[in-house]
Amino acid sequence: YFNHWSRGRRRATTSCAQHQHSGDGARRPTLILPGFLQGALSYQSLQDALAPYSAGVSILPIAQTDWIPALQGKPFDWYLDLLDEEADNLLDGAESNQLNIVAHSAGGWLLRIWLCEHTYNGKVYSRRDRVASAVCLGSPHASTELYPFGRVEENRLGESPDMSDEARGSSLQFARSFGAGDDILTCVCGTSVTATTPSVNSLIENFDGVLASFTYQSNLPKGASTEGVRGDGVTPVDVSFTSNARRVVEVDATHDASSYADTVHMWIDDLLM
Repeated sequence: YFNHWSRGRRRATTSCAQHQHSGDGARRPTLILPGFLQGALSYQSLQDALAPYSAGVSILPIAQTDWIPALQGKPFDWYLDLLDEEADNLLDGAESNQLNIVAHSAGGWLLRIWLCEHTYNGKVYSRRDRVASAVCLGSPHASTELYPFGRVEENRLGESPDMSDEARGSSLQFARSFGAGDDILTCVCGTSVTATTPSVNSLIENFDGVLASFTYQSNLPKGASTEGVRGDGVTPVDVSFTSNARRVVEVDATHDASSYADTVHMWIDDLLM
């Protein structure tokens, strides 16, 4: 997660004059949403892989250091406000009035908050009309996790008093309860890493599987076994899909965005719907 921690904010955009696909989907701008603790620099390979299929591919211009307040329990409105601004910039003068969005990891459930009609930290975003199609890569939509990496409970303001304590204190659980956009959403998850019970032998023979047993456990109900659970090494397949997504796709990939970049051919038609 920390490979570019010290690097600054960077706006990255690429375009392609020749499109391998025709129609409305290829004429729409595409925006990549980084995942938790990631910055724009981590998504260059995904940007390059998407370039032939879009009128232009941009990455939400965030740096890894932008996530530090979230580790202290601050809400994610800074991310959603930046997404608002970037969407306006991309659609200003564009041939289409809607975006394609590719969201990685936590970017997927943050997208669903941005699309929904419920008040989040005193603001209603409700941007469903700005997005034509979206693909989420390794996003833990159905995770039971509250506070990734041990971050403290959030203190958000101006929200409904009727929501659960879990949704009130965790943006991930808020998205799980109120997130929108399933009708335009395709969920993609890697299956390259199968969890295995920690032991001396498994540490030697399948270290990635042992590590996955811990990361998968944080996403699953308390007490659930992780033995044999498949996923991308961070997100288990079983929590990566929303209940009403238009399609789900399992791919041979790990959680790294560059690994998902190698699978674009398996879900690009969904993005261009």
